[in-house]
Amino acid sequence: WTVPLQAMSVGGTWRVLVVDAFSPNELGRRRSKSFLRLIRDALRVASQSTSFHVLVIGATELDELVFDRAQKEDVNIQALQGFATVDLSFVGGDDLVPWNPAVSRLLAFINQCVVAGTPLLGDEVACRMLWHLSCANGRQLRVRAMHAAPPRP
Repeated sequence: WTVPLQAMSVGGTWRVLVVDAFSPNELGRRRSKSFLRLIRDALRVASQSTSFHVLVIGATELDELVFDRAQKEDVNIQALQGFATVDLSFVGGDDLVPWNPAVSRLLAFINQCVVAGTPLLGDEVACRMLWHLSCANGRQLRVRAMHAAPPRP
């Protein structure tokens, strides 16, 4: 799904990556569609001076963007060059835990976003991954929390 959308701030084109870590079952697909609709609607109303090119990939398809010490140098250079083209990332998923080996690429991707300072917006899965990174790496992360609904009085 690559769609140019009108939106955001100062002008130009933003390259947006959406990582879909939702389950392949029916409930996961409904949650995924809802998450994608929320992102699309937010980008549409953000501004009229910037266009967005959105790419949606699954959490298992992050190999081309994630540095891996086990890979050859040229593969890592290509991965980092691909990662550097992303201006904004969204991560959404089902009930995943950071220590599950199946989400190691997602955890590495989120860590790269933190290290590189790439804007990352996500749901509770992304928050759980950030919390794990903060605890495991022993460094304080700067996280700005945003809420979809105003807090209750």
